[in-house]
Amino acid sequence: MNDRKFLLAASVNIIIAVLGIIGDVMEIAHHGIGMLAYYTVDSNILSQIACIVCAVYYLRKKELSNNAGMLKYMSVCMLFITFVVVVTMLAPMKNSGGLSHLLLDDALLYHHLLCPILAFVSYIVFDKRPEFKHNVLIATIPTVIYAFITTLLNIAKIMHGPYPFLYVYEQPFYASILWAVAIFAVAFILAFITDKIKNRKK
Repeated sequence: MNDRKFLLAASVNIIIAVLGIIGDVMEIAHHGIGMLAYYTVDSNILSQIACIVCAVYYLRKKELSNNAGMLKYMSVCMLFITFVVVVTMLAPMKNSGGLSHLLLDDALLYHHLLCPILAFVSYIVFDKRPEFKHNVLIATIPTVIYAFITTLLNIAKIMHGPYPFLYVYEQPFYASILWAVAIFAVAFILAFITDKIKNRKK
């Protein structure tokens, strides 16, 4: 990349991080430390870290290292999952107006809409595609970790939800299994799609 593109890439990553932090502040006001129970918040925090790391590289006029590229790719995949789950699963579970609420109200505007879209575009346009043997599988690891921990906490009755598909005591066992399979499948498919788009752009 030339100097102008390095500066633009750094600026976009900084903007994403700042927007995410604005959303974090709003979430803290509503949920306190309990906000960390939400996949949406966790994915945005990882995105903020990844974007700051990327911005540092670009401000120094350097291409991303393989590890930095993977960090950004993982965070983008998590935000992609957040957006798709909100639009296709969570919004339909709510009454009329659920989609506009989940995409436009308060912190959700930043965490569910602006950050996912900007992060995806910035990754495709500017960032280096990581060159690991199993890119797609690696990108799903944070989602698997989140699902494993929150499921255990729900089973132990330390946490309730926060998403309907984690209500292990309010649905049949097979429903929890089907939800887990569906979420993991979505995570893999979206990571695969993101990688293919990036590879084609490259």
